[in-house]
Amino acid sequence: MMPGSSAALGGLYPIASGRVEGWAFDPAHPAERLRVIVLLDGDIVGFARAERGRPDLADRGIGDGAHGFVCEVPIIRLDVAKLLTVLAEAPGGLVLVAERRLGTASLPVAMAARGPAVHFDVTDLMEFLRHHREVSGIQRVQCGYLANVLAAEEGEFAIRVCAQLAGQHRYIEIGRAVIEGLLEGIDNRQAMPLGAWQAYVEVARQGTGAAPSFQPGDIILTMGAHWVHDGYFHAIEAARRDYGVFYFQVFHDLIPIMAPESVGLGMIGGFNLATAAMLACADHILANSRNSRQDLLEACRQLGASCPPVSVIPLGATLDYRQEERWPAWPPENGQASPREVFGDYVLCVGTLEPRKNHIYLYNIWRRLLEQREGAVPKLVCVGRMGWHMEDFQRHLKVSASLDGHFVHLSNISDDSLKRLYRDCLFTVFPSTYEGWGLPVAESLLFGKLCVASNTTSMPEVGGDWVVYVDPYNVNDGYAAMTALFDDRPQTAAREADLRDHYQPMTWRAASQALMDIVAASHAALPTPAGLPEGGQGLPPLELDRVYRFGSIAPPDDPLQGLGAEIAARKAKSLLTGPDWHGMEEWGAWSCGLSAQLGFRVAACPTGRLVAYLTLRLAHAPGDVACAVLVNGRHQGSLTLDGTLDQDIKINLPACGTNKFRIELRLARPIRPAAHSLDQRLLGVGVRSLCVCAADNRQSRL
Repeated sequence: MMPGSSAALGGLYPIASGRVEGWAFDPAHPAERLRVIVLLDGDIVGFARAERGRPDLADRGIGDGAHGFVCEVPIIRLDVAKLLTVLAEAPGGLVLVAERRLGTASLPVAMAARGPAVHFDVTDLMEFLRHHREVSGIQRVQCGYLANVLAAEEGEFAIRVCAQLAGQHRYIEIGRAVIEGLLEGIDNRQAMPLGAWQAYVEVARQGTGAAPSFQPGDIILTMGAHWVHDGYFHAIEAARRDYGVFYFQVFHDLIPIMAPESVGLGMIGGFNLATAAMLACADHILANSRNSRQDLLEACRQLGASCPPVSVIPLGATLDYRQEERWPAWPPENGQASPREVFGDYVLCVGTLEPRKNHIYLYNIWRRLLEQREGAVPKLVCVGRMGWHMEDFQRHLKVSASLDGHFVHLSNISDDSLKRLYRDCLFTVFPSTYEGWGLPVAESLLFGKLCVASNTTSMPEVGGDWVVYVDPYNVNDGYAAMTALFDDRPQTAAREADLRDHYQPMTWRAASQALMDIVAASHAALPTPAGLPEGGQGLPPLELDRVYRFGSIAPPDDPLQGLGAEIAARKAKSLLTGPDWHGMEEWGAWSCGLSAQLGFRVAACPTGRLVAYLTLRLAHAPGDVACAVLVNGRHQGSLTLDGTLDQDIKINLPACGTNKFRIELRLARPIRPAAHSLDQRLLGVGVRSLCVCAADNRQSRL
């Protein structure tokens, strides 16, 4: 971060007991109470507002003297830090207030023993905030939960925050104060210059630089869009394996599978890959609606795939994450014209403009209103970013001159502006064809406004009996519902009054408490993590009598079957243990050297003997090659592999009182590629398939 130059003044007082005290003042804006950022060795560790009264400042003529600040920082960081830096958010950008060199403590600080912790993974939120200052959808959900979980007193769990370093597939700790500062920055995003915000987010993404204090039995809880981050699950798998932590995932929807026409083709493959990884790694899934839970379970049922336990968690409806009152407070006008004064009568639609949100449905209804209705037609005000695949919709708007001026598009507006739009609209519309939840429906009811919404997926779950439901594929249905609300204003007003008198919105505070209660109950039902150093959750599970094929499968055209292919490939790949494997190819997978290792555990310790059947091949070998077979480190015999043919082999697994097995195939000599070969990789044993079954199961041997 490179703070800008400014005439801002400031200083530091002596540091004691983890309290950094100082002052910050901008002579050009003497009434401003600057927000300061405290860094240790370049990492953000805290925030404070320079608004405390100090007699020494008043005596020196520093404004009115109320420009002091106190910031609590982790003592363990202060003890080892070499440089303390204080920055301030001045109207002109970030400025340097003070720096101080620190000594290094000679004695280590003992860390108090603790119970299990929930580590909230904010990788997705951090990446999103690099490019956007306005949060919606999944990112708004993350902010709502985080703001309230962090504000509450710690209960059964210690609360921690972590993120993955971009491109490094490892976790770092994010200071609690950093996240609280980000949330405050989002709430007040209009007050901070864009450049200062971007610089601030970049510094925040680096975290403390230290690895999180994972312990066996802790939980990594991910709430974001994990499917957009390449290699995201490498760090999840490593944490489960190396530390014995559990992985909980908030599941939002199956949109790329259930509504593939609304996303880019490139997204479907990545989503399937990530969803397969989630199903393989997650210890518990937290669905944002009963509909999302049912969609996931049904997809797994159709594919014959196993699914971790799935619970349903509530979502808050309030724009203000910290709102506790039943109804929101309306923002002051501050001399601004109201939306009603600007637009006249209007209907409000909130959400990103993309095909799934079905804005073309509204376009066709408004075109018909303009053609058939006598008198004034209300405007259609749409709030949200312009998303992908909206070229046809934009052409319609251009040809129709934005529905003769009746279509208004707004984006990047403040929460206060959105509240005013809700307050002054006639009603809201949300004709989406598929949703995991549907926050705009809940927000509309929160503001006491009727909503015309789709009768599909999760929308009836959100709106209950308070919403006017329509078929999102039938324009006549939507036209009839909306004209009824236009024409019978007294009845519409009566329904709004009933809504205000009886509707009970879910606050983010209540939703966050419910989330943590569900996490606690789910955590209590999990088995004790496997002991270290064997590694966290241990070897991957293997289903007896199932054939695992190690070849990669070209994704089929059907997105659901594509998910099935990724699930099958993921399960097979997990059995290839150790680092010495090349990536899976169409036919199977090659080991990198002399040794090929496979590992798995069966559901229970077998009472009888098990047999493993493998299909193998060699590369580059002109003749036979001897291969030793080891199971759980013990020599089980040798075999000869033919370098020209695939071979089916049988390995008797020892009845050694365990349900965990490690098979190693060790070649007697290295196999070098021929000089003229196009493939110069060092290839060892190739594995096409594996099946493990009981020795007396004749059907499985066929």
